Amino acid sequence: GMWWHERTATPRVTEEGRSASWVLPLAIPLLVALGWVGTAWRGRVAQDEMRQTVLRHAQSLAQAIPQEWVRQLSFTASDRTNPAFLRLRQAMIAYGKYLGLRSVYTMAVRGRRIVFGQENLDASDALASPPGTVYEQPRYEDWEVFRSGQPAFFGPFADEYGSFVNGLAPVLDPS
Repeated sequence: GMWWHERTATPRVTEEGRSASWVLPLAIPLLVALGWVGTAWRGRVAQDEMRQTVLRHAQSLAQAIPQEWVRQLSFTASDRTNPAFLRLRQAMIAYGKYLGLRSVYTMAVRGRRIVFGQENLDASDALASPPGTVYEQPRYEDWEVFRSGQPAFFGPFADEYGSFVNGLAPVLDPS
């Protein structure tokens, strides 16, 4: 007759095998943790790059605005027919289109309130504010830019217009 014999190998556990058996259970959480840290780091780098880009754009535009135009602005509804306002508005529209910025706008302090001036938005846009519109929900950072004269980036934040990140740069009169 025929005999069937199956031979099975008995696994031998060596010192090497014992030390390697704990590697896989620890490797998976370690890889997940490293992936999380790497993603968080990349997020911070991207946020820092965005912050610097937005600030650079705000500062470039603020520095390009001629002081004589600024002196002619009232930040009221009467600015709509003011030639300085119209020139600045056209420059802001061009700048916004060139850089792909959704909203470029000006603000000023009038009394104890912040009001909006010219912007690159069409009057029918949901974010648009006529000149002289009071900013109802300014943040500490908005006031701080006026107080310090230093540019600032902040956000994301929410106000009466929606959720945003913001770069503000003051237009300073050297005199």
